[in-house]
Amino acid sequence: MNRLDNPAVFQPNRHQVAMALMYIDPDKNSTEAYRTIKNSFNKFAALFVFSKAYAMDNNLYIGTQQAPALIYAMTKQVFYNT
Repeated sequence: MNRLDNPAVFQPNRHQVAMALMYIDPDKNSTEAYRTIKNSFNKFAALFVFSKAYAMDNNLYIGTQQAPALIYAMTKQVFYNT
């Protein structure tokens, strides 16, 4: 990916690349995917898809661990029900 002069600018393609990496192979690509979304401000949507990717890869426990600790119970339920 190309570097920007201002890294605070939102880049929606970063989330899409990270999500695609997780859907391909979450065990192998998780560090690369997390590095891709590291400095973005909207990590919640990406973490939701990361959770879903682990669940689709038959790692349901790891998928439930992707939910951030300090969120509402109703929001955490979304992570568990997908």
